Amino acid sequence: MEHKHDSAEENAEQQRAKILRAVIDPRFSWQYISRISSGERRTFTVLAFLASLVVVTSVVFACRLPSPLDFACTHDNRDKATCFIFFQQALPPGCPPDCSGVDLSQANLSGADLNRVNLSGAILCEAELRDAQLIRAELNSADLRRADLRRAVLIEASLLEVDMRRIDLSRADLRRADLEGADLSAASLFKADVSVASLRRANLAGADLAGASLRESNLREANLSGADLSAASLYETILIKADLRGAILEGADLRRADLREVQLSGASLQGAWYNDATRWPVDFDPVEHGAVYQY
Repeated sequence: MEHKHDSAEENAEQQRAKILRAVIDPRFSWQYISRISSGERRTFTVLAFLASLVVVTSVVFACRLPSPLDFACTHDNRDKATCFIFFQQALPPGCPPDCSGVDLSQANLSGADLNRVNLSGAILCEAELRDAQLIRAELNSADLRRADLRRAVLIEASLLEVDMRRIDLSRADLRRADLEGADLSAASLFKADVSVASLRRANLAGADLAGASLRESNLREANLSGADLSAASLYETILIKADLRGAILEGADLRRADLREVQLSGASLQGAWYNDATRWPVDFDPVEHGAVYQY
């Protein structure tokens, strides 16, 4: 009996140590606390709160580092809970689904189910959102600077006027997303799927779009100066009045693309594809710039 008591006490101590470390050190593997039962949730809340009282941070980066004071759980069909710690003060009532204006700077939300969640105006600066599900989520005017959204799914998400400078959206799925007026300067969209999306007046200066799909998207008046669009698909893409000065379009698919009134000075089009339906700026000779005719 005494042995069993000691064993139970040891297990409890180990659990508390893992939780405390997870709260204090965001680099600690989240898998140790990702699955907890309903009965343990209250204990976890108390321990997370107590642990947060001993967290003292005096270093301030570009993003504020708030104290971790809350967590949220999603449940599968077997009533197992997957929990995420939020690095911010207590989440307001109703979040999720309404998390508008919430501060989640540097939060670890990798793999989180945030479909249809309202995150308009939220601060997600440097947040970890790898593989997160954000289908039809609202992120209008949110702060996503330097956030990590590699392989995230943002199909039909609303991202109007979002600050996404230096964000990592490599291989992310942004099909039919609305990114009108978004700031994606110096962002990474390597091999991302941004087809049939709206990027009117978006700022993509210096962005990495190599291998990305922008098929049938609207980039009217977008700033793509200095962007890397090598091997990108711009099939039937609207680029009217866009700024492509100094952009790399080598090997890009420009068939049926509309480039009327586009600024192309200094752009590299070596090996880019075009056809009879491609519309160029007045007096622009694609062959002279290295483009290749394809049916």
